[in-house]
Amino acid sequence: MNKVILVVFFLLAIITAQSQVRVGLWEPYYKGNTKKSVFFTGNSLEDYTGSSNEHGTAVGYILTINNPNLEIYHAGFVPTTQYLTESGVLSLTVEKRLQNLKSEYDCWNRFVTQTVAWFKKEKVKIVNMSFGNSAVIFAENNPNLGHTYAERLKVAREWMTHFQNAFDKAFKSAPEILFIVAAGNDELDVEESFDVPAISSESNVLCIGALSKDGRRKISNYGKQIDIYIPAEDVEWVDAEGNKQYSSGTSLAVPQIANKAVLKLAENPKISVAKLKEFLISKS
Repeated sequence: MNKVILVVFFLLAIITAQSQVRVGLWEPYYKGNTKKSVFFTGNSLEDYTGSSNEHGTAVGYILTINNPNLEIYHAGFVPTTQYLTESGVLSLTVEKRLQNLKSEYDCWNRFVTQTVAWFKKEKVKIVNMSFGNSAVIFAENNPNLGHTYAERLKVAREWMTHFQNAFDKAFKSAPEILFIVAAGNDELDVEESFDVPAISSESNVLCIGALSKDGRRKISNYGKQIDIYIPAEDVEWVDAEGNKQYSSGTSLAVPQIANKAVLKLAENPKISVAKLKEFLISKS
């Protein structure tokens, strides 16, 4: 009898181990129950032991709620505009800033390339990307990209094109991973706002838009790149002190879909990226 019980427990342990799904949480700051956590310093990825913030807490909570089948691999980074401010780039003259662009492109290319390579090495199956930036917002937040708004927007689109090219190249290098990305919250056509990485057309990218609570209006970017729209207005989450909070936007829509993806992968670990993407679109 004891032998039978031991065999049953052994089989249950195998089944449980197989049902675990490795999920990449690509989120600026996050401190939660992670399997591993790294942080991009500007040159390379290093072990991360820092704290979370409201955004990271909200995204992580929604990703994990009622979902015991995931192991989180967190890749952190300083958000784009914050990094440019802290590096002193935003204090340069227009001429100096334009001369500095190649080093900026190189830095963010390293960020994308190294992070996706790390996800691949860790055998991550899904990556939650509740972040992005648009040429429109970038032009507004970077006054030294040009002397006029038209000049700034032109350079901002070039900047974002380099950034998007880095994402697309990295996405192509990891066809075994489904990248679930936010459409952005400018309430513009994605191509007009030039929101990165939402404008990607790679087959292993799933782009998520947000709807109002009643599902009647879009509260995010829109356009042909958006695969799924789901309600993401006043979404409930719990902060580090255990208090209920409510937030809106595509950052909260993405982990809702990633949560579903984890459940499906736990049920069927061998499902292809294409079939998983098809399932999520059909069930949302």
